[in-house]
This record gives sequence, C-alpha cells and structure tokens, in this order.
Amino acid sequence: MSQQKEQPPSHRNRPSMAMSGPAKELLGLLRRDGRPSNTSALIKKLGVDESGFWAAQDELISAGLAQAIGGRLARASAVPEDISVEAEMLLNALPADGSTAGNLSLRSKLDFDDETYKRAKRELLESERVVRGVGYGGTLARAGVAASDATPEPSGPGLVGRESDLYVPFAEWLESSFEDQELAFARAMVTATARGRPRSSGRWSRPDVTAVQVSRYELLPDIAVEVSSYEIKRAKDAAKLESVYEAAAHGRWAHRASLVLEQLADEAVEPSILDEVRRFRLGLYVMRRRSGDGFDTRELVKPPLTQESQPEDVNDLLDYFVQESSAMRQEYLRAIGR
Repeated sequence: MSQQKEQPPSHRNRPSMAMSGPAKELLGLLRRDGRPSNTSALIKKLGVDESGFWAAQDELISAGLAQAIGGRLARASAVPEDISVEAEMLLNALPADGSTAGNLSLRSKLDFDDETYKRAKRELLESERVVRGVGYGGTLARAGVAASDATPEPSGPGLVGRESDLYVPFAEWLESSFEDQELAFARAMVTATARGRPRSSGRWSRPDVTAVQVSRYELLPDIAVEVSSYEIKRAKDAAKLESVYEAAAHGRWAHRASLVLEQLADEAVEPSILDEVRRFRLGLYVMRRRSGDGFDTRELVKPPLTQESQPEDVNDLLDYFVQESSAMRQEYLRAIGR
C-alpha cells in the first residue's frame, strides 16, 4: 500500500501489489480485444471454486480492469498484447478524460511499491501511452486525450467520476483516526460488492466501507467489538433520500451506521437529508476535494449505536471482513481472546 517514507496505516503490512494470484491469472484468461467470456468457462479454466472466482473478479472490477456483462466477464477495454499487468492497472487508474493524476495518489491507490510503480510508468511512457504533467510529486495523464473534451459532471467541477473513487480515501482517513486510540484491533477496508457481480447471498448488500474496532479495558472483564458501516455517495446523489435509507439498512449488520457524502467546498447538506439522518439515528460525514490531491473529511453527526444489528448478521459481515487475509483474521481472533 520499499519506500523512504512511512506509508499510510491502511498500506502497512500489505504485499507490494494488491492483486492476488488468482486475479492475475483470471486477467490473463480474459480476451485482450475486450470481448466477454462466459463465467462458467472462466471458473473451470481458473481451477478455483465459485467463491474464489468471485473474489478474483471483484479485484479486477475494483481495479478498473474488467467489467461484468450479464453472466460474462470482459476486460474494461481492449489492450495491446505487449502491455504488462502492472502497466495495464496503471493505465486504467488514470482518468479517461485525459486529466492528470498525481504519482503519489496513483501509487497509493494501486498499492505498488516504488520499483513496481516506476517500472509500470516507464513502460507506458516509452510506449507513448501516457504523458507527464505538472504538479506536486509529478503527475500522469493518458496520451492523445484532451481534458477539455471530457463531459463534465453535472454536479460541478472537482468531483469524482465514480463513487468507488471515494472508497479508499475514506477508508484511509478512518484508519488514520484510529492511530491515537488504544485499541486491541482497528481496521477499515472497502467492502462494497463490485458492480455487476451477483451476490453469494441475497440477504444483504455490503456497506461500501466497513470498520472494525476491538477494545479491552484493564479493569473490565468484557471485550468490546464494534462494527461500523459507511454508505458513500457522490455529490450528484447526495440529495437523494434513497441514500439515507440504504445507509440505514446496514444497521442490521453494524453497530453504528453512517452516510458519507461528497460535496463541493461551498455546499451544505440538504436539510431533508439531515433530518432523515437524525430520524434513522445515523452518522453523517462529508468529503470535499482539497486544492491538491486528497480529500478533507469531516464528521457532522456522530454515529450513535443502532438498535437493529443482529448477532448472526454482524458475524457474517465480520467473516467477510477478515476472509481475504489469514493474518488479519488471526490478529482479530487474538484481539477477542480466541
């Protein structure tokens, strides 16, 4: 998530690349011309069970490398035969409209170490698929695409193109907020179900971001486990009451449920949204783009404990939260004394 500077909390102890072996192998099975392949055939070729396939597919879709089309999976766009997986990931992380993205944020988003990022960037520069831009830390942009040709977001300038672009920055902000707290376990991660991917169970829809904290107190016998859910919405959806109801639904699987809204710097939260947030006993956060890279995130309403969370559903969400990392699972179990 080796570098001279200490990395953000959410990147510590991670491998230099976020993509797993099965995800890389699945990407290699997809047609480079962008034509879709049948899911059933891909599962057989990949040689994993369905849950392993869906996990690999999620990784590719989250990385912007693939898209689900009905019961089929395809690369997000056609790619040349000579491009490496790392270069493909970097190219897909760049804005499609030709605007620039900072090297620091790109490397963090892709979870590349210094050498991997430099190699992928050099490959794209030498093949003239990207160009250098200006800005702190250096920037890159797709070659041959004029930023002025982009269709602007109706909500206003400076906003993200995809809701998923807000997930990692918010999760990282949450993890940084844990640093000054004496917790036995504290993690925040993106748990959204990728668009187009069938859920293994129709019982619930995962929050966009989930945080898990475990507290132990010297003079108390109990261990406190707290699961918090966060439903995140772009500015163009920030005034829709459906956003509040979706966040409230996660109260069944979390002890605290919150809504997170992207905003322009001079915007205020719609009064109707604020009223419904309080009525459903939710937390409320806002994210605003800084003049440089990143976001300023603020807590407007502290999330109270919900009354709806069910132990079996909280357990399901916790199981999903730790299933991708055996080390995290063991760390969590140790924190709760198991």
